[in-house]
Amino acid sequence: MVKILVLFLCLFVVSSCSDNPKEFVGSYSGAELEAQITKNGDTYEGSLKKGSSTYPLKATLTENMLKGSFTVEGEEFSFEADIKENELTLISSNTTYKLTRNKAKNPLAKQETNKTNPLAKKPTVTKKSQLQAEKSVKVEKGWKTYTHNTGLKFDYPPTWTVPPTQEGISIVPPGVAKDPQGQPLEAIILGSVPADGIKNINSPKVSQFFDTVITQMLGSINRQGQLQYLDSQIGKAVFFNYSGRSNTNVDVNVGIYCVLYENYGVYLMHDAAKKFYGTRSAETRKIFNSIRMPKKTTAVVASGNRDSSLIGSWSRRESSYSSSYGGGPSVGSETNLKMVFNANGQVAYGSGTVVFGGGNGVSVHSGQANPNMSYGVWTTENEVIHIKWNDGSSGNYQYSVFQHNGGIAAKIVFASGKKYFIKQ
Repeated sequence: MVKILVLFLCLFVVSSCSDNPKEFVGSYSGAELEAQITKNGDTYEGSLKKGSSTYPLKATLTENMLKGSFTVEGEEFSFEADIKENELTLISSNTTYKLTRNKAKNPLAKQETNKTNPLAKKPTVTKKSQLQAEKSVKVEKGWKTYTHNTGLKFDYPPTWTVPPTQEGISIVPPGVAKDPQGQPLEAIILGSVPADGIKNINSPKVSQFFDTVITQMLGSINRQGQLQYLDSQIGKAVFFNYSGRSNTNVDVNVGIYCVLYENYGVYLMHDAAKKFYGTRSAETRKIFNSIRMPKKTTAVVASGNRDSSLIGSWSRRESSYSSSYGGGPSVGSETNLKMVFNANGQVAYGSGTVVFGGGNGVSVHSGQANPNMSYGVWTTENEVIHIKWNDGSSGNYQYSVFQHNGGIAAKIVFASGKKYFIKQ
């Protein structure tokens, strides 16, 4: 018994010595992957970065290895990692990555400055290398390209369609399932909303806006996981993932990509019943990655006079209503017009219409409509606004700015007649 106990103790000591907890906390870099790992109690947290995309991770120490998962657009993928000295080996879906721990720098050490030799010949950038840089964005083979009248472009699968809609640009895959009432169980919408002065995609106002919109549209749907930031062709973007049971008693997933461009938030929303969401989430990501805008006409924008009293955001609301006698159906509509004059010479104009009606105990409402926007460059001269639109057309519009009910109003004369706008 004593010999067995001694043998057990010896084995325990050997086992303890060989299984000292490994230190995974740190920053790692490899040829294709980067990792940041921190520790919070018994849980490891951090992120994996591949290319321009960053994915949050969570893991625990299991059998002296790091085992956990990382999140991509609301879906979790498992991984495990081991470390030997300063080399981290990470495996996911039978793919192995080798990363090396980054050495910490002494913050108290004097930093050396590398001075550039002013007589050294500077490397030249050839047209060929510039062209290669412009073509660095992957284009999916066989995909179609959609071009909006604002100059915005994006690519989409060849079997998908892009029908016109007042709610934005609808991108429709084939064979979309429908509920018993004939309503689609999946929708992909590209739209825009005024940024109202928000300059940074990291602003909490961005997430607050989408949280509010999703709640109004679908009910008690909650945002899942951490925000995912990524690069797009028109700026830094963010991805939101929502899931839960909608107010129509359907389990849904909603993914929203958003990027700030000029004075607007451009977003791509994928809303689907949970069982259908994952089948097209990858294509939705590729569509967003393909969104691009024409180069800014800086030289044109910089020239010309611009009346500073016009600079800002202007709005106008137009309503119409018709009813029938005897309690029959009635129909109404409300159109919101928006006009934004930027100090840099950019101008945006758009309108969106909401239709509503009722009668015989039934009411309908088309929902909030996103403006169909047009963009251009503006100047003023002798109380006339000159606008060169991005589609190649141009226009001259008489205007005046005046005080109205304690605020500021503007009268702008279009071909269809004069319209009054209120400054926001």
